[in-house]
Amino acid sequence: MHIRTALLMLPLLALFPANHATPVRAQGAVGLDADAVSAKRKINLAGRQRMLTQFMAKATCYVSLGVDEKAQISEVYSTHDLFEQTLGDLAKGSTELKLLPEKDPDVLAAIDNVRKDWVLYSRAVMQGDLKTIIAQNVVVLGASNDAVTVLQKKHGAGGKVSPEIAAAINISGRQRMLSQKASKEHCLMAAGQDVEANRANLKGTIALFEASLRALRDGDKSMGLAPAPAKEILDLIKEGEEEWLKFREILDRAVKGAKPSLEEAATAARLNTTVLEIMNDIVELYETRGG
Repeated sequence: MHIRTALLMLPLLALFPANHATPVRAQGAVGLDADAVSAKRKINLAGRQRMLTQFMAKATCYVSLGVDEKAQISEVYSTHDLFEQTLGDLAKGSTELKLLPEKDPDVLAAIDNVRKDWVLYSRAVMQGDLKTIIAQNVVVLGASNDAVTVLQKKHGAGGKVSPEIAAAINISGRQRMLSQKASKEHCLMAAGQDVEANRANLKGTIALFEASLRALRDGDKSMGLAPAPAKEILDLIKEGEEEWLKFREILDRAVKGAKPSLEEAATAARLNTTVLEIMNDIVELYETRGG
């Protein structure tokens, strides 16, 4: 059985366990000191927080539609706990994750801002309050994105990690989030929630995902990205493009005006996880590279 097929038969959060940031296929970094390892991992995990905000909203929406309800509820709770634990680890450090305690006041302030916004969102997620989740998920997403930006600036431009690698970890990490944001917006359209606003949002999410994937492949000075530095990364980007096209076929029908059916929502729920896992592999490869 193909490794990805086997992985996807497990609960999705098995791909992102709190005590293991790097999958086996991406391990093996050499020549990195503790500061560099911690800096790269912090950019990765702070970026993963963005994805988790959207994952929780997406999964709650699927629950409201009755799409794979039991599994989605389990993943909502697991994702909630992972977000909360990671929030603490980013500030206090973690021996298991090789994270050093954060000392930079700007980074700590950014993490604290996420924590403040997380309080209301956390309560809504645990209660399954879709109305509040819809309103609050973008607030926590924005604060989480600010935290990644500060980490990239401090640890990338600050010299612990090369600016190009720091940018690549950030942007490839953002792709994880966009896969979940697209699925969330598609699901909310199926649920009849702010349909036209979500249609417009979905169109923008698709455009940013595709522009970022091209930039990761070819480089983009405006994003601070050099061309993909290794064949293994290029191969994953190609694989990601192929899986994204399958997912996009479902999304495009909604963007062009159709209300997603329950069957299409269920298909999107399946396809988005494959894209997510490939994007995560790309992030992890960048994290374990030298520089």
